[in-house]
Amino acid sequence: MSTRYGWPLTTYLSLKVDGNLRLDSANGDTLDLSRVIGDRGVWVAGIADDVAKRYQLWNFHGVDSVNTTYLDGRWQEALNPTLTTTLEAQAYRVSEVGRFKDYLAQQGLNARYALIGVKGTLAHQPSGISVALAFNRFGGDRNTVTSFGNWGGYPEYVSMPYLFAESAASAIAQSRLARFTALFDLGKIGLTGQSLLFGHARIDLNESIFPVGDITVNSLLYRAKLTPQWSTRVALESRNAGHSRYDNEFLTLALKYDF
Repeated sequence: MSTRYGWPLTTYLSLKVDGNLRLDSANGDTLDLSRVIGDRGVWVAGIADDVAKRYQLWNFHGVDSVNTTYLDGRWQEALNPTLTTTLEAQAYRVSEVGRFKDYLAQQGLNARYALIGVKGTLAHQPSGISVALAFNRFGGDRNTVTSFGNWGGYPEYVSMPYLFAESAASAIAQSRLARFTALFDLGKIGLTGQSLLFGHARIDLNESIFPVGDITVNSLLYRAKLTPQWSTRVALESRNAGHSRYDNEFLTLALKYDF
């Protein structure tokens, strides 16, 4: 979809349909929303504190598609000269509108759901160690089509792998997510421009929507600034899940040059 302002915005849906745009979670392909609503654009309005990045509020109104309202806030406090705490909260609400709403209603589906999240971080400056704990919770039901896009306001505090909808319109409705991270600034031990991040996440899916699908993710991320322009990152991720599709390991190597 193209916006009224001239840059491309896209939304991706969990819904899988057949060639006749009927629900087909087992064999269908993810719905191309433009086949239902055409190309009528998105209206964007928002307000944000750009100085301290303490809050932002956005509304993305996709004509004949979905309306999304996103809000987040951040509060930071120095507990003492060496210890700082940061508290963050986020929430968004998605609802179908116009022609897309009519299309879903014909199939007994909806695109109405919400997400809430909180995150707390504790940073110790002398050691260069920061620990964080985050939670996210999705709403919706087994007839809910979930969506995500590059409209701003993302990502959630706890990310999850893409989940294929196999017995419902979406696999993530009513899911609960938690993640613990520990960040080590290796510059404190003489390795300037280098850091190590350990993460442990638990993704608790609703059993009535996606049975035996809970996922545990362990991750390790190494970053290094090689020169003022060159940097690298090495990421290792191991997923443990009852569903074999999501029980796997990944190693990612990246090299970046900043012009």
